[in-house]
Amino acid sequence: MPPESPAQLHRTFVPTTIGAAAAVRPFASVVLRGHPRLVEGAGLTPDIAVVDSAFTTSLPPQAIVEGISASVMRAADWYVADEDANPLTEAETRTAVSLLVSLGMRAGKDGLDAHDRLLASCADMAQFGLPLAGHQPVVTASRAVSAELAFEMGEPFNSVLAALLPAMWQAVDDGDALLGSRARLRRVWSWIRAAGSPEWPAEPGPGFAAVFRSWKLGSGLACDAAVASAASVRTLRFWEAGVPALAGRSASELAGWIGDAVQAEVCS
Repeated sequence: MPPESPAQLHRTFVPTTIGAAAAVRPFASVVLRGHPRLVEGAGLTPDIAVVDSAFTTSLPPQAIVEGISASVMRAADWYVADEDANPLTEAETRTAVSLLVSLGMRAGKDGLDAHDRLLASCADMAQFGLPLAGHQPVVTASRAVSAELAFEMGEPFNSVLAALLPAMWQAVDDGDALLGSRARLRRVWSWIRAAGSPEWPAEPGPGFAAVFRSWKLGSGLACDAAVASAASVRTLRFWEAGVPALAGRSASELAGWIGDAVQAEVCS
């Protein structure tokens, strides 16, 4: 979509979940010829978003944990992949993930009161402000692969992303600079581990896998080679031109990430 779209009506959104930030993000998902596609444009954002913990009070504890984890994954993923990261990006990302992880740890044990649910919602939506100052949000390779794998498997996107991220971030830690910065990956993992548990592994790949297991995300996912191959082909078809980290990749390389992620989940 164009950078700005004229709005004929003033739009007020009321968020009822934590983690999707749908009320403020410049993205929308549409089904085009039977396939989910991402539409992006500043004109999609509302004039006002009413954030009130009363609208999240009926969420079950696990839904709150899943929403918080989705926000943590988005913040960390953008930061690792963002070549334009700057001191403002780093400061906001560190604040957001540290707060969200501490809230997620409490939510999994005792749930969250109204004040903490409001904090989680605000930290989630704030990610579309300061960390994106001066540049537009991007679709990362991990989110592109997860979107197509979720479509092929018929599983929730965030569950698939939680299974896939540790494998792809392990590739970053092993030196795949096209996927993201190893230094930023280790930095964001140190913030998350400090806010969460010193018992989580010190290495980011196994560490993130431990986080998602402890939050009951991504476990039990399984797909055969045909599904992994189909998801890989779809990813390159729909996303290679718009996601620099996917340029020049082969479908077998993407299928390898999927196989590593599913294998790790099945064995854990």
